[in-house]
Amino acid sequence: MKMTSGHGSITLDTNKIIGSGGEAKVYAVKGNRKVVAKVYHQPSAERGDKLRAMVGHAPADPGRAQGHVSIAWPEDVLFDSTGSVAGFLMPAIQASLPFSEVYHPAARRQSLPAGFGYQYLLRTARNLCTAVSAIHDMGYVIGDLNESNILVQPDARVTLIDCDSFQVGAFRCLVGRPEYTAPEMQGSNLSTSDRKAEQDCFALAVLVYQLLMSGFHPYAGVGEPGELGERIKAALCPHTPGGPKPPRGAPPLEWLPASLQQMFSAAFIGGHSVPSTRPEARIWADQLSKAENALATCRRDRSHPHFSHLAKCPACQVQASHPHRARKAQTVSRNTTPWQQPLPGSRVRAKGSIRQRVVLAMVLTLIATLAYNWPLLRDMAGQLDMPFPSSTERVPPARKPPKLDTGSEIYRKHIGQKAYQHPSVRNRASSNVAISPGQQKHDLKTGSDIYRQYIGKNPY
Repeated sequence: MKMTSGHGSITLDTNKIIGSGGEAKVYAVKGNRKVVAKVYHQPSAERGDKLRAMVGHAPADPGRAQGHVSIAWPEDVLFDSTGSVAGFLMPAIQASLPFSEVYHPAARRQSLPAGFGYQYLLRTARNLCTAVSAIHDMGYVIGDLNESNILVQPDARVTLIDCDSFQVGAFRCLVGRPEYTAPEMQGSNLSTSDRKAEQDCFALAVLVYQLLMSGFHPYAGVGEPGELGERIKAALCPHTPGGPKPPRGAPPLEWLPASLQQMFSAAFIGGHSVPSTRPEARIWADQLSKAENALATCRRDRSHPHFSHLAKCPACQVQASHPHRARKAQTVSRNTTPWQQPLPGSRVRAKGSIRQRVVLAMVLTLIATLAYNWPLLRDMAGQLDMPFPSSTERVPPARKPPKLDTGSEIYRKHIGQKAYQHPSVRNRASSNVAISPGQQKHDLKTGSDIYRQYIGKNPY
């Protein structure tokens, strides 16, 4: 099939239909694997005007820096042989899975590598919120945000598709699914209704909830009839005080950190009456990043990351209470692809590891301090006559004998002058004693004589 784009003529490979829906088909392009062509069944002039507006005003793709396409935005307009708008070119997305196969546990074990666990679900949710935030930063509204227009890769990267249905400027979003539609928009005429970003935030909260809560819808409950759209409009959320009971097998909301619990409460309970209080996409991305960093590894099974505020591992509790589920999960996982590679930028830590490292460092420091000051502590204990523990009997070190004073030192102590100094050199002004010359030999004594006089032995 021949088509014309803004860059010239292209050929569509009609034998390679990548996707098909009620409005269009997606074909591969011969000679160019980087793009695919979406061709409408019933083109219109209004679609052509919207595509031209979108091609010239694309949002900043948050994944482009890593070589990934997070938003499959139209790149070029396609024209048929008559010159009418027939469709558009958009980036090709390789090796991706539908969003529904990621949030459902059984489908996830069958389609994704073993090890695509809770940490990957958090990263998937964060990447989704980042892409939605980029759309809102441009003033656009997705409108029909649901599981079918999201693709996920095995490394948790996310891509938004079907961007031509977004609300861009005066061009409205004409489609929507009730189970992802905000309560204030339930039953509205979408062709005459302008969407708001806060309504995208409701659908985003539903998708994040499904990722983190084993695929359960936040308005699925027991005891209240009606379709999900009707339950959303009537605020029949199981987490509302006095609301219906959660479905059987649904994980408790308390397994999530308090910050995420508050976010869901603001989206589904507070946001029901005041839509503007629903958390924005960028706030979701920030809180999900913090929650990912708060993950701890189970001590029994390293494939069970869970939030550190929990005393017990939820996965281990489920296996203990439902052993048949654990055996079934192990059987399915044996038939899946090899173990998932570590997630880039992840920081899962073992529970209690920081506390254990701090305690160990303190103990080692204390031991080193005691070892260094051991002799000093023993001497202090000896002075206080305190028993001091000792692992082995130690021989006390030999003490040096006290130094004996020489005769000259003893002479100076008792006489006050050097042993061999003549008395005449003393300060004559301070002495009133007259010494005759004949007495000098008999009055002077050597230091040895003085020593023998007071000590009684030879000083040497």
